[in-house]
Amino acid sequence: MYFSFFERLIISLRNLGNHRPLLKPFVIIVTPLLRFCDYIRKKLTHNTKKIGLLLAAGIVFLFLFGQFLFGENIEGLEKVNAYDYGRGVKDFEAGFLSVSPYESDENYKFKADEFGFRADSDQDNQYSIIKEDTPKDAEEVLAANTKKQLAEQVKEESELANLSADDWRLILVNKQHPIPEGYEFELGTIYKGMKCDARIIDDLSRMIDDAADKGVSIIVCSPYRNDSRQNALFDNKIMDYREEGLTYMESYALASTAVTVPGSSEHQIGLALDLISNNYSSLNAGFAQTQTGIWLEEHSWEYGFTLRYPKGKEYITGIEFEPWHFRYVGVAAAKYMKENGICLEELIDQL
Repeated sequence: MYFSFFERLIISLRNLGNHRPLLKPFVIIVTPLLRFCDYIRKKLTHNTKKIGLLLAAGIVFLFLFGQFLFGENIEGLEKVNAYDYGRGVKDFEAGFLSVSPYESDENYKFKADEFGFRADSDQDNQYSIIKEDTPKDAEEVLAANTKKQLAEQVKEESELANLSADDWRLILVNKQHPIPEGYEFELGTIYKGMKCDARIIDDLSRMIDDAADKGVSIIVCSPYRNDSRQNALFDNKIMDYREEGLTYMESYALASTAVTVPGSSEHQIGLALDLISNNYSSLNAGFAQTQTGIWLEEHSWEYGFTLRYPKGKEYITGIEFEPWHFRYVGVAAAKYMKENGICLEELIDQL
């Protein structure tokens, strides 16, 4: 039996909904839309000649009567534009701009404001120049824009010049870049037996204390992990997906977007921290809307931390949005990443 593209898509969605209960609401919403699209396809397929004739008739109608219907209005508009353009150039050179008889006073005031003019106190319909540095021609505009772009480029290059991919703070660890063999660092204690790279503890403690002064609670719930701990977390995630009926390979692929593959986790080098608050302890997307999540997103860069897996960068990081996962990169790098809206992978590509 032949099934159309839309019918096959509906069947696939139903099967997906049966295996993934969380997607059932999506399947219920999308299925009627796909059925409607299939209905339109069938109508177009069976009425091709009728539709072609209607389109041809419409084109002929516009060709024959378009000039008659719209020609006069177009011609009148061209005259007005030509008049206003010539008048506007002369008035601009003279230092004032008068209201055109073709436009309302309010509309022209808007245009005058846009080009840097203001109404004289004694004449509501006359406008004088208030921007002494307004460029007079295209060359000055181009020169001003070029100067601004060069200044921004020089600033950006100078900031990048102070960063190096060889800096221990910028070590890239992900699925494509596992932890280098023989990588070593000194562990330091944060509190209650929790550890991380000893070199980041001062900045971490300062961030937690400053947040507390602002009434913001920051609690470290998952700092450094050894190999066995990372393996256990990853295996548990695979088992969760296996219990939902997925194959091992499907479970492995999904697990790797939620828990980093052992050997490629930043937690294993002591530079990554999972953070929560005293009133929100769930590691989910909702953390981004909490007081702590908002404060960290806005201020963590000041202490050298960056939101490691931001929303919209999943296709680069390979990890789903994790508003609780912060990585230490140093203040200079964190500031640059924040200002330019980039993740660590993108920063390394620029160095």
